Amino acid sequence: MAIIKCPGCSKKTSDKAATCASCGFPIGEHDADSLARKQVFQRNERLNKLVSYQMLAMLFFIAGIAGVAIEWQQTGWQQHMRIISLVVGSAALACYLLVRGRIFWIKRGN
Repeated sequence: MAIIKCPGCSKKTSDKAATCASCGFPIGEHDADSLARKQVFQRNERLNKLVSYQMLAMLFFIAGIAGVAIEWQQTGWQQHMRIISLVVGSAALACYLLVRGRIFWIKRGN
């Protein structure tokens, strides 16, 4: 009997259990190879989703920097566009760094 990560929820469970106690994934119906393939597939899905979030954060960061560089008129709502652009760019940079950290953590194997 070995303790494995459930392919459905990534929580620790026994490989002899019929289903995962946490999410109900049918572990007993799969052999060790299919469970390993399922885990690799789900890891790759998470990485692909995080890469998409990373690209979106980069897009917002570039838009924020461009908004700061543009000469806005000093009337109406446009007088606040530099501050808004700076906030958007800063938030996007923070999101980018968080997503990069998560990608590193997943690739490292934790």
